[in-house]
Amino acid sequence: MADERAVRSWQDTAVPSGVSWSDCIEQSTEWSVCSRSCGPGVSTHFSNRNLACQPQTHTRLCVVRPCHPGPTARAQPFQRPGVCESSYRSPMPVRFEHQGCYSARSYRPLFCGTCSDGRCCSPDRTRTALVTFRCPRGRIAQHAVMMIESCVCHYSCPHPNSSRGTRSRL
Repeated sequence: MADERAVRSWQDTAVPSGVSWSDCIEQSTEWSVCSRSCGPGVSTHFSNRNLACQPQTHTRLCVVRPCHPGPTARAQPFQRPGVCESSYRSPMPVRFEHQGCYSARSYRPLFCGTCSDGRCCSPDRTRTALVTFRCPRGRIAQHAVMMIESCVCHYSCPHPNSSRGTRSRL
């Protein structure tokens, strides 16, 4: 019901330049895979869901898994061949970092895990959260951030070396 209201309120919004929503065919792509298999990256998608019904690129920050062991990655025990751990939650709350700015609150993000049998683990279900960042000199910025809800292990790896055990900066 909330989604229906959001769509209805979006459709009822006045449109500039005489374009009516009945003339706009909504088009949108899925979010791309994160640009990096470990560490900070970006994910994009295209949509014309806006007042002008014009295609726009949307970007969100993402971290599939840390690259180096540290406070956001727990020690990976020796894995027997054929064993996969599809995901794990950061054992400690962390603040996301992006271009010298830090998230205003701490998070315990879910990361995709590792496999010892050649498979890779990547996000299966994600959501996008608007995260507030505090920057030097008091500036506040908001960025869309990919939040992983579940991961899946498979042989179709989007990045080379994405199955290897691999910190969380955006």
